[in-house]
Amino acid sequence: MNETYFFREPEALDWLTDTYLPRQLVNKQPPLRLLSAGCSSGEEPYSIAMALLERYGERAKQLFQITGGDVDHQVLNKAQAGVYGGMAFRALPTALKARYFSPAGRSFPLVDAIRQWVTFRSFNLLGPGEHELDGPFDVILFRNVSIYFDEATPAGDSAALKTATGAWRYCAMWSHRNPGQRLGCVIAC
Repeated sequence: MNETYFFREPEALDWLTDTYLPRQLVNKQPPLRLLSAGCSSGEEPYSIAMALLERYGERAKQLFQITGGDVDHQVLNKAQAGVYGGMAFRALPTALKARYFSPAGRSFPLVDAIRQWVTFRSFNLLGPGEHELDGPFDVILFRNVSIYFDEATPAGDSAALKTATGAWRYCAMWSHRNPGQRLGCVIAC
């Protein structure tokens, strides 16, 4: 089931945009490359884009490249279209919804400036390399798929993640709201 929404983990998004990425910009030549693996219909990579625009303004587009990847072609088509409604906005601040979406009946298309900045690719974390991404990436977020990994298939064993980052370290965080749900991010060294 593809269940996601904008600004789903605001604390993690704040940490990424306000703490981690600014530190990386000191040490690495832009653009920094970010991948939202298992991005579903695009809410996570678009949330990152909105947060970066809020922090850096239009300069964010030169500082960062954002890619969303998913194995499901149907949700990737929805992500590329960038049209949302209903529950997708349940955690998005009203001011950001007004700034980045335009009402069109019951749906809300995302502004072209963000929709054209974020790219989407077919990508299978567990599959063979037929859907490889153009890595390496500086940051890979896979919160939306980490819940599907079990002890027999840990995320750290994903050859696709290793290929996408080169040398990397894996961080696993546990949500305080739901201790059984793993949150994942990969940060390139």
